[in-house]
Amino acid sequence: MEFLKLGIFWLTLVSIGLALAAIVVLMVVSRTKAQEGDDELTLESLQETMWVYEKALGKEHPSTGIDYNNIALLYNEQGDYAKALEFFQKALAIDEKTLGTEHLDTADSYNSVGEAYFDLKDYAQALEFWLKAYRIWLPQLGEEDSNTETVKNNMECAYEETGNAQPFEDWLRGAL
Repeated sequence: MEFLKLGIFWLTLVSIGLALAAIVVLMVVSRTKAQEGDDELTLESLQETMWVYEKALGKEHPSTGIDYNNIALLYNEQGDYAKALEFFQKALAIDEKTLGTEHLDTADSYNSVGEAYFDLKDYAQALEFWLKAYRIWLPQLGEEDSNTETVKNNMECAYEETGNAQPFEDWLRGAL
């Protein structure tokens, strides 16, 4: 019985090793295709990498979330903002579950979701997610940090698009 357990253990390790090796190869192909400007093959490679991540590590593993984010960035670059939003939201769900809602990486995901909503011209939703990022970055990184400054500027642009009469700074103070 112990021999059987040991055999299963080693087969599992070999399977994981092969899956991780496949991931590395697919990531190299994705980066190469991206550098060559071949978006279609880059997307295909990223989707294959995502499939391997999901099978080897699970749909809620942080590495799977990183891959979702990379796919979202490519869709965003191609102007397919709805598809980008879908993958940014998948990455965000993983970050919230694995890192928590106050983690700096989760703030990055909130920011990405906010950008996708802004690109879709849903300014109220963009504000909501950018505010979440701002609430994390401001106390942890400070007002002078580039992330904090950028997301504040983004919020101001989205706020102006909503046509709200209240001055932005007043709104922001109230929102915090």
